[in-house]
Amino acid sequence: MNHERLFSGPFIAFSIAATAALSAPACASKPGEFPTQGELSDLAAQVAPTGMFGKSAVDVSAWELKGPLADTIEATAHDGSSPWDKLLKDLAASRTGLLFMSESAHCLARETAAFLVEKKALPPEPLQGFMAARCGAPSRSFAIQVLSGEVAKETTDDKLAADWHPKVGEMIRATAGHGSQAAGVAFVRGETRAAVVVVAQDRRVLLEKTSLFPDTENHIVLKGELLAPAAQIRGIANQGRFGFADCTINQGVKLPSFELICAVKPEDESARITVAAYPPGRILGATVADMLVFPAGATTTRFEPPAQATGGALDGAGLAEALNGVRKEAGLALVEHDAAQAGVVGKLSPFYFAAALGLMDATIADKVVLGVRAGWEVNGLVQEGDFASIVAPGAKTAAEVIDTAIAAPATRSALLDPEIRRIAIGTVIEPASNTAAALFGTYVLADPSKHEKEAAAVIARITRLRAAKKLPAPEIIGEVAGHAARVAQQIDAGEATPDEALNDLMKQSVQTLSSGVQGFALSGSSTAQLSIPDALLSRPTLRLAIAVGHYKVKNEPWTKLAVLLVLPAEGSRQTAHGPATRFF
Repeated sequence: MNHERLFSGPFIAFSIAATAALSAPACASKPGEFPTQGELSDLAAQVAPTGMFGKSAVDVSAWELKGPLADTIEATAHDGSSPWDKLLKDLAASRTGLLFMSESAHCLARETAAFLVEKKALPPEPLQGFMAARCGAPSRSFAIQVLSGEVAKETTDDKLAADWHPKVGEMIRATAGHGSQAAGVAFVRGETRAAVVVVAQDRRVLLEKTSLFPDTENHIVLKGELLAPAAQIRGIANQGRFGFADCTINQGVKLPSFELICAVKPEDESARITVAAYPPGRILGATVADMLVFPAGATTTRFEPPAQATGGALDGAGLAEALNGVRKEAGLALVEHDAAQAGVVGKLSPFYFAAALGLMDATIADKVVLGVRAGWEVNGLVQEGDFASIVAPGAKTAAEVIDTAIAAPATRSALLDPEIRRIAIGTVIEPASNTAAALFGTYVLADPSKHEKEAAAVIARITRLRAAKKLPAPEIIGEVAGHAARVAQQIDAGEATPDEALNDLMKQSVQTLSSGVQGFALSGSSTAQLSIPDALLSRPTLRLAIAVGHYKVKNEPWTKLAVLLVLPAEGSRQTAHGPATRFF
Protein backbone atom coordinates (compact mmCIF):
# COMPACT_ATOMS: atom_id res chain seq x y z
CA MET A 1 0.00 0.00 0.00
CA ASN A 2 1.46 3.30 -1.08
CA HIS A 3 0.37 6.61 0.30
CA GLU A 4 1.57 10.17 0.04
CA ARG A 5 0.77 13.20 2.09
CA LEU A 6 -0.07 16.38 0.27
CA PHE A 7 -0.42 19.78 1.87
CA SER A 8 -1.88 22.96 0.53
CA GLY A 9 -2.09 26.18 2.50
CA PRO A 10 -5.07 28.56 2.44
CA PHE A 11 -6.43 29.05 -1.04
CA ILE A 12 -6.77 32.82 -1.09
CA ALA A 13 -8.11 34.55 -4.18
CA PHE A 14 -6.43 37.91 -3.86
CA SER A 15 -8.55 40.82 -5.03
CA ILE A 16 -11.52 45.03 -3.14
CA ALA A 17 -12.08 44.86 -3.35
CA ALA A 18 -10.70 42.43 -1.40
CA THR A 19 -9.64 38.50 0.59
CA ALA A 20 -6.74 40.00 2.38
CA ALA A 21 -6.23 42.21 -0.64
CA LEU A 22 -9.45 44.17 -0.52
CA SER A 23 -8.67 47.75 0.50
CA ALA A 24 -10.97 49.97 2.50
CA PRO A 25 -13.45 52.20 0.67
CA ALA A 26 -11.75 55.18 -0.93
CA CYS A 27 -11.24 58.10 1.40
CA ALA A 28 -9.26 61.32 1.43
CA SER A 29 -5.59 60.78 2.02
CA LYS A 30 -4.02 62.32 5.09
CA PRO A 31 -0.60 64.02 5.25
CA GLY A 32 2.02 61.43 6.08
CA GLU A 33 -0.35 58.53 5.35
CA PHE A 34 1.75 57.20 2.49
CA PRO A 35 5.24 55.70 2.82
CA THR A 36 7.95 57.83 1.27
CA GLN A 37 9.86 56.81 -1.83
CA GLY A 38 12.87 56.15 0.40
CA GLU A 39 10.91 53.79 2.65
CA LEU A 40 9.69 51.84 -0.36
CA SER A 41 13.22 51.63 -1.75
CA ASP A 42 14.48 50.26 1.58
CA LEU A 43 11.83 47.54 1.52
CA ALA A 44 12.47 46.65 -2.12
CA ALA A 45 16.21 46.35 -1.40
CA GLN A 46 15.65 43.42 0.98
CA VAL A 47 15.92 39.82 -0.20
CA ALA A 48 12.65 39.05 -1.95
CA PRO A 49 10.72 36.01 -0.66
CA THR A 50 10.16 33.07 -2.99
CA GLY A 51 8.24 29.78 -3.05
CA MET A 52 5.01 31.20 -1.63
CA PHE A 53 2.22 29.43 -3.48
CA GLY A 54 2.56 25.78 -2.53
CA LYS A 55 1.88 22.69 -4.61
CA SER A 56 0.44 22.94 -8.09
CA ALA A 57 -3.13 21.79 -8.75
CA VAL A 58 -4.25 19.89 -11.82
CA ASP A 59 -6.18 21.58 -14.62
CA VAL A 60 -9.73 20.37 -15.27
CA SER A 61 -12.20 21.27 -18.00
CA ALA A 62 -15.39 20.20 -16.20
CA TRP A 63 -16.40 18.37 -13.03
CA GLU A 64 -19.63 17.04 -11.59
CA LEU A 65 -20.04 17.43 -7.84
CA LYS A 66 -21.19 14.35 -5.95
CA GLY A 67 -23.57 15.96 -3.44
CA PRO A 68 -25.59 16.42 -1.37
CA LEU A 69 -25.17 20.18 -1.76
CA ALA A 70 -26.67 23.29 -0.18
CA ASP A 71 -29.19 25.92 -1.26
CA THR A 72 -28.40 28.15 1.71
CA ILE A 73 -25.45 29.39 3.70
CA GLU A 74 -25.92 28.61 7.36
CA ALA A 75 -23.99 27.28 10.34
CA THR A 76 -25.22 23.69 10.42
CA ALA A 77 -23.41 21.13 12.57
CA HIS A 78 -22.19 17.86 11.04
CA ASP A 79 -22.81 14.80 13.16
CA GLY A 80 -20.94 11.96 11.47
CA SER A 81 -20.05 8.55 12.89
CA SER A 82 -17.01 7.56 10.84
CA PRO A 83 -13.62 6.93 12.51
CA TRP A 84 -12.44 10.18 10.92
CA ASP A 85 -15.39 12.12 12.34
CA LYS A 86 -14.56 10.71 15.77
CA LEU A 87 -11.02 12.06 15.55
CA LEU A 88 -12.40 15.52 14.79
CA LYS A 89 -15.05 15.22 17.52
CA ASP A 90 -12.36 14.42 20.08
CA LEU A 91 -10.46 17.56 19.15
CA ALA A 92 -13.66 19.64 19.13
CA ALA A 93 -14.49 18.39 22.64
CA SER A 94 -11.16 19.72 23.87
CA ARG A 95 -11.71 23.04 22.11
CA THR A 96 -15.32 23.79 23.06
CA GLY A 97 -16.49 27.12 21.65
CA LEU A 98 -13.54 27.34 19.28
CA LEU A 99 -13.86 24.36 16.93
CA PHE A 100 -17.18 23.82 15.15
CA MET A 101 -17.81 20.65 13.13
CA SER A 102 -19.45 22.23 10.11
CA GLU A 103 -21.65 20.51 7.54
CA SER A 104 -20.34 22.85 4.83
CA ALA A 105 -16.71 22.05 5.72
CA HIS A 106 -17.50 18.32 5.71
CA CYS A 107 -19.11 18.71 2.26
CA LEU A 108 -16.05 20.58 0.99
CA ALA A 109 -13.73 17.89 2.35
CA ARG A 110 -15.86 15.17 0.74
CA GLU A 111 -15.96 16.84 -2.68
CA THR A 112 -12.21 17.50 -2.58
CA ALA A 113 -11.50 13.88 -1.62
CA ALA A 114 -13.65 12.59 -4.48
CA PHE A 115 -11.70 14.72 -6.95
CA LEU A 116 -8.38 13.62 -5.44
CA VAL A 117 -9.22 9.94 -5.70
CA GLU A 118 -10.06 10.24 -9.39
CA LYS A 119 -7.50 12.82 -10.53
CA LYS A 120 -4.64 12.09 -8.07
CA ALA A 121 -4.20 15.83 -7.51
CA LEU A 122 -5.89 18.73 -5.79
CA PRO A 123 -8.65 20.57 -7.67
CA PRO A 124 -7.75 23.94 -9.21
CA GLU A 125 -8.69 27.12 -7.36
CA PRO A 126 -11.79 27.98 -9.46
CA LEU A 127 -13.19 24.50 -8.82
CA GLN A 128 -12.33 24.79 -5.11
CA GLY A 129 -14.29 28.03 -4.99
CA PHE A 130 -17.24 26.39 -6.76
CA MET A 131 -17.13 23.47 -4.32
CA ALA A 132 -17.11 25.84 -1.35
CA ALA A 133 -20.02 27.84 -2.76
CA ARG A 134 -22.18 24.83 -3.51
CA CYS A 135 -21.40 23.31 -0.12
CA GLY A 136 -22.76 26.46 1.55
CA ALA A 137 -19.43 27.58 2.98
CA PRO A 138 -19.34 31.32 3.73
CA SER A 139 -15.90 31.73 2.14
CA ARG A 140 -13.71 30.13 -0.50
CA SER A 141 -10.59 30.63 1.64
CA PHE A 142 -9.67 27.53 3.62
CA ALA A 143 -6.79 25.39 4.84
CA ILE A 144 -6.63 21.82 3.64
CA GLN A 145 -4.51 18.76 4.34
CA VAL A 146 -4.70 15.50 2.48
CA LEU A 147 -3.60 11.90 3.01
CA SER A 148 -4.07 9.74 -0.08
CA GLY A 149 -2.62 6.72 -1.76
CA GLU A 150 -3.05 3.48 -3.66
CA VAL A 151 -4.99 0.86 -1.69
CA ALA A 152 -5.25 -2.84 -2.42
CA LYS A 153 -8.80 -4.13 -2.96
CA GLU A 154 -8.45 -6.65 -0.13
CA THR A 155 -7.62 -3.90 2.39
CA THR A 156 -10.73 -3.24 4.45
CA ASP A 157 -11.87 0.20 5.51
CA ASP A 158 -11.27 -0.77 9.15
CA LYS A 159 -7.69 -1.80 8.36
CA LEU A 160 -7.14 1.44 6.47
CA ALA A 161 -8.58 3.46 9.36
CA ALA A 162 -6.22 1.75 11.80
CA ASP A 163 -3.20 2.29 9.53
CA TRP A 164 -3.98 5.95 8.78
CA HIS A 165 -5.34 6.87 12.21
CA PRO A 166 -2.10 8.45 13.62
CA LYS A 167 -1.39 10.45 10.48
CA VAL A 168 -4.96 11.73 10.12
CA GLY A 169 -5.04 12.68 13.81
CA GLU A 170 -1.88 14.71 13.27
CA MET A 171 -3.41 16.35 10.20
CA ILE A 172 -6.55 17.30 12.11
CA ARG A 173 -4.59 18.83 14.98
CA ALA A 174 -2.36 20.76 12.57
CA THR A 175 -5.25 22.09 10.50
CA ALA A 176 -8.00 22.68 13.07
CA GLY A 177 -6.10 22.91 16.33
CA HIS A 178 -5.81 26.67 16.67
CA GLY A 179 -8.04 29.74 16.62
CA SER A 180 -11.78 29.79 16.05
CA GLN A 181 -12.50 27.48 13.14
CA ALA A 182 -15.16 25.53 11.29
CA ALA A 183 -13.77 22.17 10.22
CA GLY A 184 -14.70 18.98 8.44
CA VAL A 185 -13.09 15.68 7.51
CA ALA A 186 -14.11 13.14 4.87
CA PHE A 187 -12.94 9.79 3.54
CA VAL A 188 -13.51 8.70 -0.05
CA ARG A 189 -12.41 5.40 -1.58
CA GLY A 190 -12.28 4.38 -5.22
CA GLU A 191 -11.38 1.08 -6.83
CA THR A 192 -7.65 1.37 -6.19
CA ARG A 193 -7.20 4.63 -4.33
CA ALA A 194 -8.42 6.32 -1.15
CA ALA A 195 -8.11 9.78 0.37
CA VAL A 196 -8.81 11.53 3.65
CA VAL A 197 -9.21 15.31 3.44
CA VAL A 198 -9.29 17.74 6.37
CA VAL A 199 -10.69 21.22 5.75
CA ALA A 200 -10.71 24.16 8.16
CA GLN A 201 -11.95 27.74 7.74
CA ASP A 202 -11.27 30.59 10.10
CA ARG A 203 -14.58 31.70 11.62
CA ARG A 204 -14.60 35.42 10.89
CA VAL A 205 -18.33 35.90 10.60
CA LEU A 206 -21.56 34.36 11.83
CA LEU A 207 -24.06 34.71 9.00
CA GLU A 208 -27.76 34.31 9.50
CA LYS A 209 -29.33 31.74 7.19
CA THR A 210 -28.87 33.14 3.68
CA SER A 211 -30.51 31.86 0.52
CA LEU A 212 -28.41 31.44 -2.61
CA PHE A 213 -31.32 33.00 -4.54
CA PRO A 214 -32.26 36.72 -4.51
CA ASP A 215 -35.49 38.13 -3.11
CA THR A 216 -38.24 39.63 -5.25
CA GLU A 217 -36.27 42.88 -5.57
CA ASN A 218 -33.20 41.03 -6.89
CA HIS A 219 -31.29 41.56 -3.65
CA ILE A 220 -29.16 39.18 -1.67
CA VAL A 221 -29.47 40.34 1.94
CA LEU A 222 -26.58 39.39 4.21
CA LYS A 223 -27.17 39.69 7.94
CA GLY A 224 -24.77 38.58 10.60
CA GLU A 225 -22.13 39.40 13.16
CA LEU A 226 -18.38 39.82 12.77
CA LEU A 227 -16.34 37.64 15.11
CA ALA A 228 -13.27 39.94 15.21
CA PRO A 229 -13.01 43.70 15.85
CA ALA A 230 -13.64 45.81 12.76
CA ALA A 231 -14.00 49.51 12.04
CA GLN A 232 -15.59 49.11 8.60
CA ILE A 233 -17.28 46.54 6.40
CA ARG A 234 -17.61 46.47 2.63
CA GLY A 235 -19.37 44.18 0.17
CA ILE A 236 -19.15 44.08 -3.62
CA ALA A 237 -21.32 42.06 -6.01
CA ASN A 238 -20.62 41.20 -9.62
CA GLN A 239 -23.29 42.23 -12.10
CA GLY A 240 -23.19 40.75 -15.59
CA ARG A 241 -19.97 40.08 -17.43
CA PHE A 242 -18.19 43.30 -16.54
CA GLY A 243 -20.36 45.15 -14.01
CA PHE A 244 -20.13 45.43 -10.25
CA ALA A 245 -21.76 47.37 -7.43
CA ASP A 246 -21.01 48.01 -3.77
CA CYS A 247 -23.55 46.47 -1.42
CA THR A 248 -25.63 48.98 0.54
CA ILE A 249 -24.86 49.09 4.26
CA ASN A 250 -27.80 49.39 6.64
CA GLN A 251 -26.48 52.26 8.78
CA GLY A 252 -29.00 51.48 11.48
CA VAL A 253 -27.17 48.24 12.28
CA LYS A 254 -23.96 48.84 14.20
CA LEU A 255 -20.82 46.73 14.05
CA PRO A 256 -20.08 44.00 14.95
CA SER A 257 -23.61 43.26 13.68
CA PHE A 258 -24.27 44.18 10.05
CA GLU A 259 -26.79 44.08 7.24
CA LEU A 260 -25.71 44.36 3.60
CA ILE A 261 -28.11 44.62 0.68
CA CYS A 262 -26.38 43.40 -2.49
CA ALA A 263 -28.09 44.04 -5.84
CA VAL A 264 -27.71 41.34 -8.50
CA LYS A 265 -28.86 41.03 -12.10
CA PRO A 266 -31.80 38.61 -12.47
CA GLU A 267 -30.52 37.34 -15.82
CA ASP A 268 -27.17 36.20 -14.36
CA GLU A 269 -26.91 32.44 -13.91
CA SER A 270 -24.46 33.08 -11.05
CA ALA A 271 -22.90 36.07 -9.33
CA ARG A 272 -20.04 36.30 -6.88
CA ILE A 273 -20.25 38.47 -3.74
CA THR A 274 -17.25 39.34 -1.57
CA VAL A 275 -17.44 40.92 1.88
CA ALA A 276 -14.43 42.25 3.77
CA ALA A 277 -14.04 43.63 7.29
CA TYR A 278 -11.36 46.16 8.18
CA PRO A 279 -9.66 46.00 11.59
CA PRO A 280 -9.11 49.38 13.26
CA GLY A 281 -6.09 51.13 11.78
CA ARG A 282 -5.65 48.70 8.86
CA ILE A 283 -5.81 49.54 5.16
CA LEU A 284 -6.41 45.95 4.10
CA GLY A 285 -9.48 44.01 5.04
CA ALA A 286 -9.88 40.33 5.73
CA THR A 287 -12.42 38.55 3.56
CA VAL A 288 -15.19 37.33 5.85
CA ALA A 289 -17.54 36.07 3.13
CA ASP A 290 -16.96 35.10 -0.50
CA MET A 291 -19.91 33.35 -2.05
CA LEU A 292 -21.60 32.38 -5.28
CA VAL A 293 -25.31 33.10 -5.63
CA PHE A 294 -27.75 32.24 -8.40
CA PRO A 295 -29.90 35.22 -9.50
CA ALA A 296 -31.61 33.33 -12.36
CA GLY A 297 -33.08 30.90 -9.83
CA ALA A 298 -31.33 27.59 -10.54
CA THR A 299 -28.23 26.06 -8.98
CA THR A 300 -26.00 23.56 -10.70
CA THR A 301 -23.86 20.61 -9.68
CA ARG A 302 -21.59 20.89 -12.70
CA PHE A 303 -18.47 23.04 -12.79
CA GLU A 304 -17.57 24.31 -16.23
CA PRO A 305 -14.86 26.97 -16.26
CA PRO A 306 -15.65 29.87 -18.60
CA ALA A 307 -13.80 29.87 -21.87
CA GLN A 308 -10.74 31.99 -21.28
CA ALA A 309 -9.01 34.16 -23.80
CA THR A 310 -5.44 33.15 -24.48
CA GLY A 311 -2.32 35.04 -25.34
CA GLY A 312 -0.07 37.69 -23.90
CA ALA A 313 3.20 37.49 -22.02
CA LEU A 314 3.10 37.08 -18.24
CA ASP A 315 4.62 40.47 -17.57
CA GLY A 316 3.29 43.93 -16.82
CA ALA A 317 3.03 45.05 -20.42
CA GLY A 318 1.32 41.82 -21.47
CA LEU A 319 -1.19 42.05 -18.63
CA ALA A 320 -1.93 45.70 -19.43
CA GLU A 321 -2.59 44.77 -23.07
CA ALA A 322 -4.90 41.93 -22.01
CA LEU A 323 -6.74 44.24 -19.62
CA ASN A 324 -7.22 46.80 -22.37
CA GLY A 325 -8.80 44.08 -24.51
CA VAL A 326 -11.38 43.53 -21.77
CA ARG A 327 -11.90 47.27 -21.17
CA LYS A 328 -12.45 47.83 -24.88
CA GLU A 329 -15.06 45.07 -24.96
CA ALA A 330 -16.73 46.62 -21.90
CA GLY A 331 -16.83 50.05 -23.58
CA LEU A 332 -14.29 51.62 -21.21
CA ALA A 333 -11.38 53.93 -21.95
CA LEU A 334 -8.04 52.17 -22.37
CA VAL A 335 -5.30 52.52 -19.76
CA GLU A 336 -1.61 53.19 -20.28
CA HIS A 337 0.98 50.97 -18.60
CA ASP A 338 3.31 53.28 -16.69
CA ALA A 339 6.79 51.77 -17.00
CA ALA A 340 8.46 53.83 -14.26
CA GLN A 341 5.78 53.10 -11.65
CA ALA A 342 5.65 49.46 -12.79
CA GLY A 343 9.32 49.15 -11.86
CA VAL A 344 8.42 50.10 -8.29
CA VAL A 345 5.39 47.83 -8.14
CA GLY A 346 7.39 44.91 -9.54
CA LYS A 347 10.00 45.17 -6.79
CA LEU A 348 7.35 45.39 -4.05
CA SER A 349 5.14 42.54 -5.32
CA PRO A 350 6.93 39.59 -3.64
CA PHE A 351 6.80 41.32 -0.26
CA TYR A 352 3.09 42.02 -0.64
CA PHE A 353 2.15 38.44 -1.44
CA ALA A 354 4.38 37.03 1.30
CA ALA A 355 2.78 39.33 3.88
CA ALA A 356 -0.75 38.63 2.60
CA LEU A 357 -0.10 34.90 2.94
CA GLY A 358 1.12 35.29 6.51
CA LEU A 359 4.78 34.58 5.68
CA MET A 360 5.85 38.08 6.77
CA ASP A 361 4.51 40.76 9.11
CA ALA A 362 0.98 41.60 7.90
CA THR A 363 1.61 45.34 8.14
CA ILE A 364 4.16 45.02 5.32
CA ALA A 365 1.23 44.35 3.00
CA ASP A 366 -0.37 47.61 4.20
CA LYS A 367 2.85 49.51 3.49
CA VAL A 368 3.10 48.03 0.00
CA VAL A 369 -0.54 48.80 -0.78
CA LEU A 370 -0.14 52.42 0.32
CA GLY A 371 3.10 52.68 -1.63
CA VAL A 372 1.45 51.31 -4.77
CA ARG A 373 -1.58 53.55 -4.38
CA ALA A 374 0.66 56.59 -3.90
CA GLY A 375 1.96 56.33 -7.45
CA TRP A 376 5.06 58.39 -6.75
CA GLU A 377 6.58 57.58 -10.17
CA VAL A 378 3.42 57.84 -12.29
CA ASN A 379 3.75 60.05 -15.36
CA GLY A 380 1.04 62.61 -14.66
CA LEU A 381 -0.75 64.23 -11.73
CA VAL A 382 -2.41 61.44 -9.78
CA GLN A 383 -5.79 62.41 -8.39
CA GLU A 384 -6.39 59.06 -6.74
CA GLY A 385 -4.69 55.65 -6.68
CA ASP A 386 -6.09 52.20 -6.00
CA PHE A 387 -4.73 48.67 -6.07
CA ALA A 388 -5.76 45.11 -6.78
CA SER A 389 -4.06 41.75 -6.79
CA ILE A 390 -4.70 38.24 -7.97
CA VAL A 391 -3.16 34.81 -7.62
CA ALA A 392 -3.95 32.68 -10.68
CA PRO A 393 -2.86 29.04 -10.28
CA GLY A 394 -2.39 27.34 -13.61
CA ALA A 395 -2.53 30.54 -15.68
CA LYS A 396 -0.12 30.42 -18.59
CA THR A 397 -0.95 33.68 -20.40
CA ALA A 398 -1.77 37.26 -19.53
CA ALA A 399 -5.33 36.86 -20.78
CA GLU A 400 -5.94 33.99 -18.36
CA VAL A 401 -4.67 36.07 -15.42
CA ILE A 402 -6.95 38.98 -16.34
CA ASP A 403 -9.94 36.66 -16.77
CA THR A 404 -9.26 35.26 -13.30
CA ALA A 405 -8.89 38.77 -11.90
CA ILE A 406 -12.17 40.16 -13.19
CA ALA A 407 -14.04 37.14 -11.87
CA ALA A 408 -13.42 38.49 -8.35
CA PRO A 409 -15.69 41.45 -7.48
CA ALA A 410 -13.07 43.52 -5.67
CA THR A 411 -10.43 43.11 -8.36
CA ARG A 412 -13.01 43.80 -11.05
CA SER A 413 -14.02 47.05 -9.33
CA ALA A 414 -10.41 48.29 -9.44
CA LEU A 415 -9.43 47.14 -12.93
CA LEU A 416 -12.68 48.10 -14.66
CA ASP A 417 -13.09 51.48 -12.96
CA PRO A 418 -14.17 53.83 -15.77
CA GLU A 419 -12.03 56.70 -14.44
CA ILE A 420 -8.55 55.11 -14.36
CA ARG A 421 -6.08 56.10 -17.08
CA ARG A 422 -2.74 54.70 -15.83
CA ILE A 423 -1.83 51.28 -14.52
CA ALA A 424 1.35 49.76 -13.11
CA ILE A 425 1.69 45.99 -12.77
CA GLY A 426 4.19 43.79 -10.96
CA THR A 427 4.23 40.02 -11.34
CA VAL A 428 5.45 37.03 -9.35
CA ILE A 429 5.77 33.89 -11.48
CA GLU A 430 6.44 30.53 -9.80
CA PRO A 431 7.03 27.73 -12.34
CA ALA A 432 7.35 25.14 -9.56
CA SER A 433 3.76 25.71 -8.45
CA ASN A 434 2.51 26.68 -11.91
CA THR A 435 1.23 29.94 -10.43
CA ALA A 436 1.16 33.51 -11.72
CA ALA A 437 0.41 36.39 -9.34
CA ALA A 438 -0.01 40.05 -10.19
CA LEU A 439 -0.15 43.25 -8.17
CA PHE A 440 -1.87 46.19 -9.86
CA GLY A 441 -1.72 49.91 -9.17
CA THR A 442 -4.49 51.88 -10.88
CA TYR A 443 -4.54 55.66 -11.14
CA VAL A 444 -7.07 58.38 -11.86
CA LEU A 445 -5.30 61.47 -13.25
CA ALA A 446 -6.21 65.08 -12.72
CA ASP A 447 -7.90 66.17 -15.94
CA PRO A 448 -8.76 69.82 -16.64
CA SER A 449 -11.37 68.69 -19.17
CA LYS A 450 -13.38 67.30 -16.24
CA HIS A 451 -13.60 70.63 -14.39
CA GLU A 452 -16.97 71.55 -15.83
CA LYS A 453 -18.35 68.14 -14.83
CA GLU A 454 -16.80 68.44 -11.35
CA ALA A 455 -18.28 71.93 -10.90
CA ALA A 456 -21.69 70.58 -11.89
CA ALA A 457 -21.31 67.78 -9.32
CA VAL A 458 -20.58 70.34 -6.57
CA ILE A 459 -23.57 72.44 -7.54
CA ALA A 460 -25.77 69.33 -7.65
CA ARG A 461 -24.64 68.36 -4.16
CA ILE A 462 -25.32 71.85 -2.78
CA THR A 463 -28.72 71.76 -4.49
CA ARG A 464 -29.61 68.44 -2.79
CA LEU A 465 -28.51 69.68 0.63
CA ARG A 466 -30.49 72.90 0.22
CA ALA A 467 -33.55 71.01 -0.99
CA ALA A 468 -33.46 69.00 2.23
CA LYS A 469 -33.93 72.34 4.01
CA LYS A 470 -36.66 73.34 1.55
CA LEU A 471 -34.44 76.05 0.03
CA PRO A 472 -34.11 76.80 -3.70
CA ALA A 473 -31.19 75.72 -5.87
CA PRO A 474 -28.22 78.08 -6.24
CA GLU A 475 -27.98 80.44 -9.19
CA ILE A 476 -24.67 80.72 -11.06
CA ILE A 477 -23.27 84.23 -11.51
CA GLY A 478 -22.43 84.18 -15.21
CA GLU A 479 -20.63 87.55 -15.20
CA VAL A 480 -17.76 86.04 -13.18
CA ALA A 481 -17.39 82.81 -15.21
CA GLY A 482 -14.43 84.11 -17.22
CA HIS A 483 -12.49 85.06 -14.09
CA ALA A 484 -13.30 81.66 -12.54
CA ALA A 485 -11.95 79.79 -15.57
CA ARG A 486 -8.74 81.86 -15.52
CA VAL A 487 -7.92 81.22 -11.85
CA ALA A 488 -8.73 77.52 -12.29
CA GLN A 489 -6.09 77.35 -15.03
CA GLN A 490 -3.60 79.05 -12.72
CA ILE A 491 -4.19 76.40 -10.04
CA ASP A 492 -3.78 73.57 -12.57
CA ALA A 493 -0.53 75.07 -13.86
CA GLY A 494 0.87 75.54 -10.36
CA GLU A 495 1.01 79.29 -10.89
CA ALA A 496 -1.22 80.04 -7.88
CA THR A 497 -2.19 78.31 -4.68
CA PRO A 498 -5.91 77.90 -3.98
CA ASP A 499 -5.70 80.74 -1.45
CA GLU A 500 -4.03 83.04 -3.95
CA ALA A 501 -6.50 82.09 -6.66
CA LEU A 502 -9.45 82.68 -4.33
CA ASN A 503 -8.22 86.14 -3.37
CA ASP A 504 -7.73 86.98 -7.05
CA LEU A 505 -11.24 85.75 -7.93
CA MET A 506 -12.78 87.71 -5.06
CA LYS A 507 -11.08 90.94 -6.15
CA GLN A 508 -12.20 90.47 -9.74
CA SER A 509 -15.72 89.65 -8.56
CA VAL A 510 -15.94 92.83 -6.47
CA GLN A 511 -15.03 94.89 -9.53
CA THR A 512 -17.44 93.00 -11.80
CA LEU A 513 -20.39 92.92 -9.42
CA SER A 514 -19.78 96.26 -7.66
CA SER A 515 -20.61 94.46 -4.48
CA GLY A 516 -18.87 92.99 -1.49
CA VAL A 517 -18.25 89.25 -1.78
CA GLN A 518 -17.44 86.32 0.45
CA GLY A 519 -15.26 83.44 -0.67
CA PHE A 520 -14.75 79.81 0.27
CA ALA A 521 -12.00 77.39 -0.78
CA LEU A 522 -13.00 73.75 -0.44
CA SER A 523 -10.45 70.97 -0.71
CA GLY A 524 -10.67 67.18 -0.93
CA SER A 525 -9.81 64.16 -3.02
CA SER A 526 -13.19 64.18 -4.79
CA THR A 527 -16.36 66.23 -5.02
CA ALA A 528 -18.20 63.71 -2.84
CA GLN A 529 -15.76 64.25 0.03
CA LEU A 530 -15.87 68.02 0.16
CA SER A 531 -17.10 69.61 3.37
CA ILE A 532 -19.85 72.05 2.36
CA PRO A 533 -19.98 75.11 4.66
CA ASP A 534 -23.28 75.86 6.34
CA ALA A 535 -23.23 79.41 4.97
CA LEU A 536 -24.05 77.95 1.55
CA LEU A 537 -26.91 75.89 2.89
CA SER A 538 -28.73 78.39 5.10
CA ARG A 539 -29.20 81.48 2.89
CA PRO A 540 -32.77 81.93 1.66
CA THR A 541 -31.37 82.51 -1.83
CA LEU A 542 -27.90 81.73 -3.10
CA ARG A 543 -26.00 83.23 -6.04
CA LEU A 544 -22.42 82.08 -6.55
CA ALA A 545 -19.49 81.73 -8.91
CA ILE A 546 -17.45 78.51 -8.98
CA ALA A 547 -13.93 77.58 -10.09
CA VAL A 548 -12.48 74.07 -9.99
CA GLY A 549 -8.80 73.12 -10.24
CA HIS A 550 -6.26 70.61 -8.98
CA TYR A 551 -3.14 71.36 -7.00
CA LYS A 552 -0.18 69.40 -5.65
CA VAL A 553 0.76 69.50 -1.98
CA LYS A 554 4.47 69.16 -1.19
CA ASN A 555 5.48 65.65 -0.06
CA GLU A 556 2.04 64.21 -0.83
CA PRO A 557 1.57 61.91 -3.82
CA TRP A 558 -1.94 62.84 -4.92
CA THR A 559 -3.30 66.11 -6.19
CA LYS A 560 -6.10 67.80 -4.30
CA LEU A 561 -9.32 69.07 -5.75
CA ALA A 562 -9.71 72.81 -5.13
CA VAL A 563 -13.21 74.24 -5.41
CA LEU A 564 -13.46 78.04 -5.11
CA LEU A 565 -16.85 79.58 -4.39
CA VAL A 566 -17.59 83.30 -4.39
CA LEU A 567 -20.94 84.81 -3.43
CA PRO A 568 -22.20 88.34 -2.81
CA ALA A 569 -21.81 89.35 0.83
CA GLU A 570 -25.22 89.42 2.49
CA GLY A 571 -26.64 92.96 2.77
CA SER A 572 -23.42 94.53 1.44
CA ARG A 573 -23.10 97.17 -1.25
CA GLN A 574 -19.51 98.07 -0.47
CA THR A 575 -16.74 97.56 -3.02
CA ALA A 576 -14.46 95.59 -0.72
CA HIS A 577 -14.36 91.82 -0.57
CA GLY A 578 -15.41 90.01 2.55
CA PRO A 579 -13.81 87.10 4.40
CA ALA A 580 -12.27 84.11 2.63
CA THR A 581 -12.58 80.76 4.33
CA ARG A 582 -10.89 77.43 3.62
CA PHE A 583 -12.71 74.17 4.22
CA PHE A 584 -10.92 70.82 4.04
